[in-house]
Amino acid sequence: MFDYLILTEKKSAFDNFVAALGGETGTVNGHTYQLTHAQGHLLEFLDPVDQVAPNLKDKYESWELKDLPWNLQDLTWRKKAKNGSAQKMIKKIANESRQAQAIVIATDNDPSGEGELLAWEIINAINWRGPVYREYHDDESKKGIQKALRNLRDISSQKKDGDYIKAVLRQRWDFASMQATRVSTTLARSEGYR
Repeated sequence: MFDYLILTEKKSAFDNFVAALGGETGTVNGHTYQLTHAQGHLLEFLDPVDQVAPNLKDKYESWELKDLPWNLQDLTWRKKAKNGSAQKMIKKIANESRQAQAIVIATDNDPSGEGELLAWEIINAINWRGPVYREYHDDESKKGIQKALRNLRDISSQKKDGDYIKAVLRQRWDFASMQATRVSTTLARSEGYR
């Protein structure tokens, strides 16, 4: 068992954390840790037709104007692994988490909340129910990483994590905007364009 499973966003960040902390495993600020990493977003939304009740499937497959816009409350917002490689990485992180007391999100600290989102996607996918902490590094220097790990913030409730909420709303907005493609394509075809 170890105290923290520290989750970085990508392999290059993982390598910087290894260099800053002196290894993939060890002790930092009196806590044992193991480092792991994602490779960007490992999950993506299911197709709209696969997120609705059976009686709504025809509507969500349709490109006809009468079936648009969507009622976003019909969507379950379920996700799946992007591919086999992503699925293996999620399984690896799940296995590593079984030995951890807590997960530390160490993804990119960007204003959009994107790093937070991709970490929570993984945390949700592995059904983690333990504590979650966030470190906020300004850069991936040894000094920056060590300083950030001395100032962990408890964000165990993703519903109270503003960066995550911001990123989820933006991601759902982007996903929902695909119906605009259906509208514009349908209208262009009605004017004789291919």
